[in-house]
Amino acid sequence: MLVKPITFMNESGKFLKSLLSCNNCELDKSILVHDELTLPVGRMKISVGQGDGGHNGVKSVFSGIGKNLKRLRLGIGPKLNPEIDLANHVLSKFSSDEQATLEHHSLLFLEALKSLMTEGVEKAMNLYNQPLPTKI
Repeated sequence: MLVKPITFMNESGKFLKSLLSCNNCELDKSILVHDELTLPVGRMKISVGQGDGGHNGVKSVFSGIGKNLKRLRLGIGPKLNPEIDLANHVLSKFSSDEQATLEHHSLLFLEALKSLMTEGVEKAMNLYNQPLPTKI
C-alpha cells in the first residue's frame, strides 16, 4: 500500500498507526520515503533507526508508529539563501537542472525502494548508499 497523507506534512503520522493496522500492514515492513535537506538533489540514503534530523513530518511519523522504521531519504539540497524561509525552500519547485538530475536518477530510486522491500535493509544500504554522480 502506498500512502500520501492529505494532512499537513508535520501531522503525517497522526493517523498512520490506525491506517496501517486497519489494512493489516506490518510496521516492520513499512518504509518511509521523504525529502532530505542534508543530501544534495538527486542523492538518496537508506537508513533505519536513526533520528528525525529536525524533520517535523518524520518526527510526527515516529510519534505515531515508532522510530525503528526503514527510510528512503531523497535529497532536495540545503537551503542556500538565508533570506528564504525553510518552508518556502522545501515547497519550492526544482530548477530545470535539478529536475533533470531527479529524472536521470528516478529509476535508481525505484530500484533502491524495490531492493529495500525485497532484499532487506542491509543489502539495500550496501548497494545504494554509494555516492552517485552529481552531474548528468
